[in-house]
Amino acid sequence: MSTRMKWVWGLVLAGSFAMLIGAVDPLEGAIVILIGGGSASAGVYLAQTRMRRLVYGGFILTVLSFVLLVVMSVLGGIGGSDSFFRSKWWGLLLLPYPIGWILAMVGTAFALADLIPGRWGWTAAGIWILASVGMLVRLGLLLSYH
Repeated sequence: MSTRMKWVWGLVLAGSFAMLIGAVDPLEGAIVILIGGGSASAGVYLAQTRMRRLVYGGFILTVLSFVLLVVMSVLGGIGGSDSFFRSKWWGLLLLPYPIGWILAMVGTAFALADLIPGRWGWTAAGIWILASVGMLVRLGLLLSYH
């Protein structure tokens, strides 16, 4: 395996796992998700995989939503009488954050399918998609208890 492919593997896998781990607590783990998305984007850029635009788009959506999240937090958050964003409808501005995460995770699954030769690539992609869906289900269960 060439040095370039080792870097590709390291960046894609480290970024993917960072995005998965950061999704345990999406607000507190936003920095981890951003770093993971950047790492995965760099990895698919080096590999020039077919569906790399999914990872790029997901990373861009995540970065934009993170900036909005920070701005909203600085201005007092959403809701409350002293907040600039009194209506809870402002929360819809943060919707690109989970959409970007999902796009990046699907894009990295396709990258795994391209990087691993034969049918094992699609097996790894399927397992990765199942892990991502499991994390979304877990988040849904966590959110329903609060």
